[in-house]
Amino acid sequence: MKLWLRILLSGLLFDMAVGAAIAGEAAPSPAAPRPIRIAYVDVGMITEKSKVLQERISALQQELESKQRAYQTKYDERQKLVRQLSQQETVLTAAQTAQIKEQIRALTDELDRLQYDADRTMNRQGGQIIGDVLDELIAAVERVAKAQGVDLVFRSDALLYASERVDLTDSVIAELDRSLSAPKPAISPAGTPARRSPTPTPTPAPARPTPATGSTGKSPRSDTDSPVGK
Repeated sequence: MKLWLRILLSGLLFDMAVGAAIAGEAAPSPAAPRPIRIAYVDVGMITEKSKVLQERISALQQELESKQRAYQTKYDERQKLVRQLSQQETVLTAAQTAQIKEQIRALTDELDRLQYDADRTMNRQGGQIIGDVLDELIAAVERVAKAQGVDLVFRSDALLYASERVDLTDSVIAELDRSLSAPKPAISPAGTPARRSPTPTPTPAPARPTPATGSTGKSPRSDTDSPVGK
């Protein structure tokens, strides 16, 4: 799972973050233009070695693994009932058969809900990780390039050959981790910095848990459906 997340994030960053090249602002001398300085970054290496990014990926991975275990438990329960019904249907009473079928239906609905919840978590939190890193990565590359007097920064996979002397990857990783770790100012819905309330706001009473609904509207899965993550 963790390797798959790294591949996904790396691929998206390849396509979205750096593009063909990121141009820094050159400062040509009025007397004579200096040679253009070119460097490159390895976006895949950034995805693997950025400490802050890996912490966020690990947190998402742990949450998805927890949901996968819950799914597997319900899946095993359902399969046990399916086997029981198949093996004992001829000796069960009509009431017993109906009861087992109802349990299978309820577990099928629960599996649909768990699958939907896992997919939603992956899409929402994975998208948030990519969005946060995307903006910061572009800014980090630009800051490093300007600080080192570099005019053009290419992706490493777009080059046939490049010396390690023009590799900015480690510098970009350090700058990216610094910017991702920096506290962000709170923003109000209107887009202005949030202000502290002059008086404490009473804490509302905790809401009662909402009973789980029976069906998600999806068609029942077959007995051979595989659990999430398999």
